[in-house]
Amino acid sequence: MPIKLFATDFDGTFLDDKKDFDHKLFDELMKKLVRQGKFFTAASGRSYNGISHPLGNFVRKYPIYFVSQNGASVFADGKNIFR
Repeated sequence: MPIKLFATDFDGTFLDDKKDFDHKLFDELMKKLVRQGKFFTAASGRSYNGISHPLGNFVRKYPIYFVSQNGASVFADGKNIFR
């Protein structure tokens, strides 16, 4: 079965010690995932705003999903789809 969803913890995994990430590399990755019909999910104990804000324009450019508050809420297209 092919992998369709890629999920990562946010703090200390996706983000570096300076709370940043390689924007160019992430853009290239997202282009490939979208082209292949695959999905990216950021997961964190933070709130939705706390994990979506650092991704800035990527949230508007790509379909990025969020699992926030340690799994208590799930967001797709900026809408809460599970609480």
